[in-house]
Amino acid sequence: MNRRFLLVPLALVLACGGGSSGTSDTGTDHPTPDVLSDEGAPPPEDPGVADRDGDLPEDATEDPGIRETGPVEDVPADSGPETVVPPIPFGAENRGYVERRAIVHLHSQWSHDGCFPDHEGIDPSLFRVCEDEHRLAPCQNGISLVFQTDHPGDVRDATFEEALHYRPEEGDTLVLDSQGRPVANRVSCPEGSLVPSFLYFVGCEGNKNMPIGLSAPIPPEVFSTSYHDDVPLGQVQAAIAQVHAQGGYAFVNHPEETAISVQRLAEAPVDGIEIFNVHPMLMDALVSGLDRFLLVDRFMEPGRQVPDPDLALLLLLQPVAEDPRKFDAVAPQVRMTAFGATDIHRNVEIPSLCSDLESCEPFTSDFPYMAQTLVSGGPVPLSDGDRFDSFGRSFRWFANRVWLHADRAEDPDEARNAVGQGRLYVAFDLVGSPEGFDFFGVREGQPVEMGQEVAAEPGVDLYLRTPTLIPPPWGITGVDPSTYGTARMTTRVIRATADGASVVATIEGQGRTWTLANAPAGSWRVEVDVVPLHLADSLDAPGLEGVAEASYPYLYSNALFLR
Repeated sequence: MNRRFLLVPLALVLACGGGSSGTSDTGTDHPTPDVLSDEGAPPPEDPGVADRDGDLPEDATEDPGIRETGPVEDVPADSGPETVVPPIPFGAENRGYVERRAIVHLHSQWSHDGCFPDHEGIDPSLFRVCEDEHRLAPCQNGISLVFQTDHPGDVRDATFEEALHYRPEEGDTLVLDSQGRPVANRVSCPEGSLVPSFLYFVGCEGNKNMPIGLSAPIPPEVFSTSYHDDVPLGQVQAAIAQVHAQGGYAFVNHPEETAISVQRLAEAPVDGIEIFNVHPMLMDALVSGLDRFLLVDRFMEPGRQVPDPDLALLLLLQPVAEDPRKFDAVAPQVRMTAFGATDIHRNVEIPSLCSDLESCEPFTSDFPYMAQTLVSGGPVPLSDGDRFDSFGRSFRWFANRVWLHADRAEDPDEARNAVGQGRLYVAFDLVGSPEGFDFFGVREGQPVEMGQEVAAEPGVDLYLRTPTLIPPPWGITGVDPSTYGTARMTTRVIRATADGASVVATIEGQGRTWTLANAPAGSWRVEVDVVPLHLADSLDAPGLEGVAEASYPYLYSNALFLR
């Protein structure tokens, strides 16, 4: 069987979740790249589908990437960890914060394609099973905040309590916001969980509109109004005003697609956009070659502990380049939040493409466990018995790390405001958890936090401490905890202005420090890449040579906005 033949159906499954991906307000658009189809670009009357022909979008500049420049003046050479000593000690805890992991952009059975590719004919009891998994995954994997974004066509027909998976008979508590409106469901976790409880919030993911953290009751226009370029600006702004009236924040999904331009993002203005999303990453990886996806087979042998099945994502992990580009293009104009989007539906099922193992050659010889899935069809099971795209596994891959005021850490208003206003960074626990990361400014003796907008004069001094990798709470099988320090880490400080974005400092190593006095105006943020050399022993399988020697995105900070 030709491998190219398999690329089309596999990509279609990931593109559409196995079901409809229509562009009405029933769901967001997840187009299949043109290279996988003979039908060409979507018709012009369907503005919600992006043009994925490889050309730059109309709003792109001639130089859409980040320019590498030399270090800006007065940047000291850091000769070792903790060389820089800021006037306020490093560590968000020293500024009164606690850090919590949050998932933003997540689906459940309240999406038309949540849990199963197609809801038609599904036994209702199976939705209960999926919801049970949905509720248990945050507890088992250290998630304190879950900002759901189900597709509006289904979730608008659910009650607010249903959308929150509210089960009072199991001890759930419906939490009110500062105005006395229902806003979240606090779910208590079983004994031995990584967190004692977590909060569910309600939002939705429509066609470039992804409001989060809404209080009830939700006006219908919040669900139905898309933010993309073809919708009148006044209509978009009115819908965003309603989101704010509900205490929520108007985020945008899939900004990499051309249906929403830099101009629209700035004029609306929206409150935040994705800087990374699993879905377009998977699609781009599949377009670049099927062989890497087939190597997931090495993580599928039942009961095998090495390689660790969570590491299968490394075969496909890469930046979604257009998302940070758009953030850097908008940030010099308006304050925005950058966040990592999980976008898991738990619905990816491979079609049965082979009648038996013999007919599936050469896959049966080269990829025996993947071949079995190509015969049977269904989810892709990894060696731990869990599916590749389970809720729990995706929560271990990465999360948004939110800084909450310690004295208000249990307050739902504090949680949604910290996320909505960008007091967070994105980190990929897949290769190890980040310890000690900090990025802030000091202006007239007061801290300036990520997501905050202040005047550049009088001067703002910037302070950065790069993260140190440590084992995540759930561990990575086959990795000696003492080897995490061998991972190579590269940190870039990025400044965006109206003239474009540039790297103004590059710092090599874990736990290093950097400072800049009197930073000039601009949007300042941090990106970290890692070469996970410490994972080599846990990636010991044929075909995985070199995976631990490649560079991967590891951390995206939010910006400090100096005007």
